[in-house]
Amino acid sequence: MPNSQPEVEIYRNGELIITAGRTIDPAAIDLLKRTIYGTKGIRYQHTNQETKIHDLAKPLFFHLRQAGQLIGTYCLDERTLDMGSVETTGFYGRYLAVDEAHSGNGYGRLLKQQAVAYVEQHTSSPFLFYSFIEGKNARSIAISQKEGFQSVATLKTYFFRRYSPTQDNRFSLATAADLQQIQALLRGFYQSYRFKTFGQIGYQHQYFVLKEKGQIVAGVQANPVTWRFYQMPGVMGWILMNLVPLVSASRRFFNPARNEFAVLEGFFFQQGRPDLLPVLLESVLAHYGLHSAMCEIDQLDPLVELLLHPSMGSLSGFEKDVQTHVLVKPIGLPEQVFDTKSPVYVSCFDYA
Repeated sequence: MPNSQPEVEIYRNGELIITAGRTIDPAAIDLLKRTIYGTKGIRYQHTNQETKIHDLAKPLFFHLRQAGQLIGTYCLDERTLDMGSVETTGFYGRYLAVDEAHSGNGYGRLLKQQAVAYVEQHTSSPFLFYSFIEGKNARSIAISQKEGFQSVATLKTYFFRRYSPTQDNRFSLATAADLQQIQALLRGFYQSYRFKTFGQIGYQHQYFVLKEKGQIVAGVQANPVTWRFYQMPGVMGWILMNLVPLVSASRRFFNPARNEFAVLEGFFFQQGRPDLLPVLLESVLAHYGLHSAMCEIDQLDPLVELLLHPSMGSLSGFEKDVQTHVLVKPIGLPEQVFDTKSPVYVSCFDYA
C-alpha cells in the first residue's frame, strides 16, 4: 500500500468495520495511551507512544470501529530483515489494543487475523510476520499458533543496575561520522545472528561509544523509557508495589508510579575486550541519571555468559521466570532459515 493511499475497508460485519492505512487515527493513539498490558501477573503501561509511532519506518495501521467509534487498533511495521543466509521483508506486529469496554469479545484476535490476511493478499513472497509474546501469555501464544505462527527463539530479560553510576572519561555520544562506522562494526559483530535490523541505531541521537585514541572500542544504543506498573504477582510483587516505593534507596531501582530506565540494543566491543561492557553501561546510566537498564536477549546469544560475569555487578541479572517467545509466520521462505540455532537480534525499539 503506498504511503499516500487513504484507509481502505478490509472487513465488515454489521456495525464492525476494520480498515487498513498508513496513518494512525488520533483516537488510536489515545487508546494506546490508556492501554494496560498483561492479564495475569505483571500489568503495566507504556508512555510516549505518540513519538515512537511517528518514528516507525513503514507502518501499516489497522483500525477496528463499531458504529463509527474506534474500539481497537493494531500495527504491522514493515522492514528489511537480514536472516543470516538471506534478506527478506518482515512485518513486526505491535500496538495491539482493544478498548477495555469491548474486551473479551475476540476483537484482538479478529484484528490480527484480518491484518495478516490483508498483507498476505497484497505482498509478494517471500516475507514473514513476527512478534514477541511473553511465555505466560498462553492464550495469545495459542491463538498465534492456530494462525500458523511458530516459536523460533526464546528471549530472556536482563537488567543492568548501579546504585551510584559514574561516567568514564572515554564515554561520548556517537557523532554522525561514528554512526556510519558503527553500522559496519555491528554487521561484523552480529554476523551470525538472524532477524538483524539496524534501522533504529542512532535513534534520537542515543547511540553511545567508548573511544581510545579516537577509535571506537565499544558502543550501545540506549533509549530512556518510562513505564507505569499496576500489578506484580506474588508476595514479592506486593512488596515491590507497596513497600519498595517507601524507601528512597530502593525506589531508585523500582518506582511503580514512574519506573524510569534505559532499554538497550546494538552492543559492540572490540574482540577480546568484554571488560568494556560494564564500563559503557554504567556510563550510560550516569549520563541519563538512571540506575537501571534493560535488554531482551536470545537465550542462545553468546552475550548471555558475559552478562552473568561478576563484573556486571551483584545488582544486575536476569529476571527469573520471565521468558518471551519470538513467534514467526513465514511465507515462501525455506525451512532451513528457521532451523538454525543462530541467535536472534532484538531491537529495543520494538518492545519498549
